[in-house]
Amino acid sequence: MLTNRQKRQLQRNKVNIGIGIVALIATVASIPNMAQNAQQMGTLREKMNAQTAEQMDILASEDDKTEKEKIADARYERGCIFVVALSDKTKLANIQEGRPVLDGVTKFPLAAGSVVCDDSGNTAEIIKGKPPTASKLAFTGNQEIVQKALDRARGNGLKRSNSHQSTQN
Repeated sequence: MLTNRQKRQLQRNKVNIGIGIVALIATVASIPNMAQNAQQMGTLREKMNAQTAEQMDILASEDDKTEKEKIADARYERGCIFVVALSDKTKLANIQEGRPVLDGVTKFPLAAGSVVCDDSGNTAEIIKGKPPTASKLAFTGNQEIVQKALDRARGNGLKRSNSHQSTQN
């Protein structure tokens, strides 16, 4: 079994062997806790990744809004066609994405490539289709730019709607 040399080493290192046995027992006893801790760490990691992804989505959404606001501002400044109510050509109507915008005189859809706007701060580009429809909507909250564009269009007899909720009829 054990040689004399091994017996002497055991007697000299009784404390170290005892500590090793206690450590081994503690390790074996804590294996279920280690598995539970690993599972909790995985759950926390998943939650953190989800929160990070949500934060990135929010930032991307804010960047998108900022870019669209710049586009809308530029459309108003360059000159856009205000959408008028067909029932009363002196009143403005709101843009509706995916819907055709009709010329107030001919009642035909506006041509693809036309840029339209309303008095609520919405702008759109008319895209090809049968019929061409309003798409690529962009919104600005800058009512000063909207008002300046509206003032330029007033020479055509347009009136700003009170409710901003009128629709194209």
